Amino acid sequence: MEYKDKDFGIDALKLIGKALYGEQWQTNLSNDLGLSDPRRVRYWLSGGRKIPTGIWNDLAKLLEQRKNLIEDLLKKIAEREHLEKEKEKKESI
Repeated sequence: MEYKDKDFGIDALKLIGKALYGEQWQTNLSNDLGLSDPRRVRYWLSGGRKIPTGIWNDLAKLLEQRKNLIEDLLKKIAEREHLEKEKEKKESI
């Protein structure tokens, strides 16, 4: 998926960063993007440097990975709840 929307800028980067890592997101994002210096993210946020267009595809991959992790965890929780309910049914018989 490629992002070229003009509205994707500093605000979108902030939202994505916070969604992936919480309030303290800039260094973690920098590390996951393979940037040698976390200050590059800060430069983007200040408008001191343009956000490279290729970053949006990298961010989409990170979001997809996090989405997959969350989906897997939700499945495990649902499976555990199902097993607990089955166990309760057997115990009540």
